[in-house]
Amino acid sequence: MTRLFSEERVDKPSENSKANDANKPHIDLHTSQLKIRPVKGRRVDDSVSRERKGPLTRSSLKSRRDLNFQIPFLQMPEELLLQIIRIFVRDYPPCWDVRNAKGQIDWYRYTSGKLTNFLVITHICSLLRRICLRAPLLWNYIDLRWPPAAVEEFSKRAQKTPLSLELDIRDSPGSSSRDRFFVQGSTFCIRFLRQNLKRARDFELNACIDDLNYDFDDFWRHVRRVEAPNLEKFSLYVRPEAEDENDLANLFSRKAPKLRELTIDGACYHKFNPEGFQSLTSLTLLGCDFSSLGDVSRLPRILAQTPKLIELELHGDPSEYDAYVSPLAKPLAELRDCVSFEVGGFFADHTGYLFSAVSFPSLRKLQAWSLARIHNDCYDTSPFVSLPPALGAPFSTSRHLHFSLEESAVVIPSEVEFGDACDMELSETHDASSVANSIRSTESFMLSPMKILNIVPESLSISTYSEISDEVFTKDLWKSVLSECSRVTEITIEGKVPMTNLIAALMDPDLVCPSLDILDLQTEDSVEESEDFKAMLRYREERNAKIQTNIEEVDSRSDSDVETE
Repeated sequence: MTRLFSEERVDKPSENSKANDANKPHIDLHTSQLKIRPVKGRRVDDSVSRERKGPLTRSSLKSRRDLNFQIPFLQMPEELLLQIIRIFVRDYPPCWDVRNAKGQIDWYRYTSGKLTNFLVITHICSLLRRICLRAPLLWNYIDLRWPPAAVEEFSKRAQKTPLSLELDIRDSPGSSSRDRFFVQGSTFCIRFLRQNLKRARDFELNACIDDLNYDFDDFWRHVRRVEAPNLEKFSLYVRPEAEDENDLANLFSRKAPKLRELTIDGACYHKFNPEGFQSLTSLTLLGCDFSSLGDVSRLPRILAQTPKLIELELHGDPSEYDAYVSPLAKPLAELRDCVSFEVGGFFADHTGYLFSAVSFPSLRKLQAWSLARIHNDCYDTSPFVSLPPALGAPFSTSRHLHFSLEESAVVIPSEVEFGDACDMELSETHDASSVANSIRSTESFMLSPMKILNIVPESLSISTYSEISDEVFTKDLWKSVLSECSRVTEITIEGKVPMTNLIAALMDPDLVCPSLDILDLQTEDSVEESEDFKAMLRYREERNAKIQTNIEEVDSRSDSDVETE
């Protein structure tokens, strides 16, 4: 391996390794200054200073630099060299891999480690240092937990390039590093952001607040109204959820005209108004419960201020006391350019309300997860009722239907080629505390594609890799679903689907799925030798509805497939 020589001091050849170790920076985040502390054993005294001034030292340094210039690594084009350096300085383990003796994330060590990665690259040799110092893009990432001197120096080295800022205050409330930040560092951060947020291109703020919430509230109150004319991406994560209705009031003084991506999790949305964010194309709002929204009708009013959205993600956190909401006859907002919508964690009636209250004429990708509930002793809350027509129409042309069964949930994924490809996944979690309610809502959800969207499937697949209960998936439930699939010619069963009630439904006197030709079983349990299965085959053959069976037993222990005759 080609060796890189230290250019800082003259040592005997056997001590070169010690000299290299001495060049590694040691960062002290506990102070307000950026200090590179000498390693123990390295003497920095007058004699060394005098030695460095001597002609022998200057000659030795020159020869070492000449040798370094000949190293192939340093002879690469500067652009390629900087690309390698960028990969190195950003290649730091994720926070969850940096833990203390108690198993907790060590935010102090995580933050200081990132800074060390940046600084060590400038302490190798003078040529590499010069290359790095004249590359502003190498220094435009700034962690605001670093010492103020480091933050100021990085800001200076970045010159006029847009800044990428991050502030992580997820230390446990009461920890010394957290208290130190709010006592010493927050004042500097507020001043720095007031002066430099106008230079920022993206800003990510993570905070873990305590019960009283005073420290973060005071900090955020100073920061949230700072104008950000060049900000393109902002992320705010607060845990546990904040309750101050002014959390997002007058965010960035509504002067962030270039903001394109906005993610908020855990804040209160009562006074959130994105009207001043004219360039917003991606919006993610998490933790949208009634306490943070006021009510679910607040969301369409927020979205009416973001007409240019292309991607939208909404996640709720419902309470059993949340009021039932009926679908609207006419939408309150239109997102003409939105092609991707992910919505989850709301009750099914709230999801249906959102589908009806916001128009998505260009939607091509939808992922919706809802929680079922019974209203007025009947299940009439299916989001299928208000499914955006841009996806409902192509989905209704599908000739294949897939049910993925999970514990207390059903997932209906679908990919439909209709001009541009459409991708939709609807899932619903059911009330596990009441078997009767779970059966009713599960049956209604599984029937919705046929009864509401008028799908006429020709093939049906049912899969599960969870332990699901026969109490919910009864013979009557399967009979209701299969009765709506009169044109199905092939059924595929995969995984751990309980077969007893399904087999009973297939041999019902009313003869469900009369066109069924092929039954493809890829299950962990062997059913072909059971008397019920044989009786079902004989019964259908007698009714001129003979089924050809393909049975493939799956061995879950080795994940290998064992074909059975």
